[in-house]
Formats: sequence, C-alpha cells, structure tokens
Amino acid sequence: MDPAAYGERNEGLSRRTDPEADAFELALATAARSLEIPTLAICRGMQIVNVALGGTLRQDIPATGVAHQDADPGAAGLPVTYHRVSIPDPSCLLSGLYGPEATVNSIHHQSLARVAEELTVVAMAEDGVVEGVESSGGEWPLIGVQWHPEKATDGAPLFRWLVDSATLFRKQNAALLESSAP
Repeated sequence: MDPAAYGERNEGLSRRTDPEADAFELALATAARSLEIPTLAICRGMQIVNVALGGTLRQDIPATGVAHQDADPGAAGLPVTYHRVSIPDPSCLLSGLYGPEATVNSIHHQSLARVAEELTVVAMAEDGVVEGVESSGGEWPLIGVQWHPEKATDGAPLFRWLVDSATLFRKQNAALLESSAP
C-alpha cells in the first residue's frame, strides 16, 4: 500500500504500490463498513481496512528487525515460514474459530502500526506484529487476519464463518436487497 494513503512519505520500503488500486479498495472497505457487510480481510485486506478507518502501517517489516518473510509474488504453493499467534480473548470471533493460539503462515512485508480506533486487536505474533483484528463495536461482522488462510491447510474455519455470516446478512436484509436489485 502506498504510504500516501495514510499520510506518510514512502521511505523507499513500500514496493509494488498502486495508488489507484489503493483508492478503490479503501472505498470498498468504507462501503462494507457503512453497510455492515460481513467481511473477511486477508493480509492486504486487513491493512486496507485499518487505513480506511484511520490507522497506519509499518512500511516494511524486515526493516524493523521483525522476522517475517516477504514472499515472491509469483511463487505458487504454500509458504515455507510459519509462526504461532496468540488469540487470548476467548470471547472474540477468531478465538471461537481457532482457540487461544494458532500456527499461521508469514508471507508479508507490511503490517499494522497504529490500529484504527474502530478495530480491536485479537491476535498477535510473539514479536508484536498484529495478526488479527475485529470490529470494536460488534455491529460490523469483520475478521481481519495478517496471514493467508487460503494458502493454509487449516483456513476453512475463516471461510465457513464468512459464508455463514453472509448467509445471515442476506436473510436479514432480503427485503432491502430485493428492492435495490435492477
């Protein structure tokens, strides 16, 4: 993500940025928040949600001395680096899906720095990198994770949560959705 999106100058550490994509995805996150659409924000998605709500990012994790891997964007298959995350609050959604800790993949070079006020940190790596967030107010069904559950063997709980939440959203908003259909 381009640091200009959260009011910072690119120190040369933010790579492969696309301000147009950032603007589009920030608008999507803002709309999802406004409409309270169930959202599973994965890696960049969690970063986008954080910035859309007023947070900031670490421009480059390796530059901070934190040991996380920056994956080759063309690489296929599962990442090779994994680490544990702590999910200490048993009342959060993520804990309900994974319990008090999980082993996750690590293939990112940016992470959350200042967490937006509307988000609650629910998962952390031992080195302090924010690995999971949820909506603070609870009215927006949101789980954001820094890892890539789609590239993991145990990612199914997150996707099941999203499907279940979207199904409930559709049932609760059927009249509204039908009246806005073309």
